[in-house]
Amino acid sequence: IAQLEAQPQLNAPEANRLQNLKECASGATKLSSLPCNYTVTVSHKCNIDCFMCWQRDEHGNYDQTELRDDVVQKLEGIYRTASALHWVGGEPFALRPVHQFISNFNTEQNPNLRLMATTNALLLKSSVLEKLARFKNVSLVLSIDGVSKETYEYIRTGGKWETLLEGLPELSKVATELGWSVDRKSVV
Repeated sequence: IAQLEAQPQLNAPEANRLQNLKECASGATKLSSLPCNYTVTVSHKCNIDCFMCWQRDEHGNYDQTELRDDVVQKLEGIYRTASALHWVGGEPFALRPVHQFISNFNTEQNPNLRLMATTNALLLKSSVLEKLARFKNVSLVLSIDGVSKETYEYIRTGGKWETLLEGLPELSKVATELGWSVDRKSVV
């Protein structure tokens, strides 16, 4: 709180965060500030089919529904005051609304937005990395299982080990240059 209060002028997201922190610290049960951190599941659609995926219904099918455009549009307003936005899915980078967001979001309105995504990394091509590079603060969680072609392709049905390995060096280079946070998660 003190660090934010010490700043001479706060932008809208910082002012909202300060208000949120003050309200939470005071034990307020009703907040006038907006939430600071959002996790958005656009859809459970994915470009691969992992056998341990929890996003199936009782019959083993994925819900193919996507957030409607009008719902996604309503979210635009909250992104302007958010501290962090975490895209999850399915595979976020297989979804049109995520691409629209990373292409069209006005980063001047919220220059310090922490943009996060949990991804299988198969779709992180140069064109996607270029769009993500517009954001100052990017955190990626790479969901990768297996350290061999056989294990990886057994678990990640439809995923190609070679495709994964092909994209990782460029991701690593861009992430290092831009100071992105990149973590790897796997199922044990």
